[in-house]
Amino acid sequence: MIQKIQNQTHIHKIGRLSLPVAKAIRRKAADIYIDNNHIKHIFNRHKAELAKLGLTPLMFVDVIVNGFNRIYKSNNSDSIFLVKWINI
Repeated sequence: MIQKIQNQTHIHKIGRLSLPVAKAIRRKAADIYIDNNHIKHIFNRHKAELAKLGLTPLMFVDVIVNGFNRIYKSNNSDSIFLVKWINI
């Protein structure tokens, strides 16, 4: 996986899954990356919400990755979802 990331030119490092969190969810501590295609997807799907928050897609992802307070596992894959839950 690291080799693939190093060969791509439009990858952004946005955070790191810390060792305590990684141990708690039985994963390895690792850097977290996002590519431009996912940034474009976030912008296209959530343009209005981002505008209300005054955030770019990359800023939004940074807020989640560096301030999440819940983690969910996908039912269909080995993926995990980092979530910043806010009670309004």
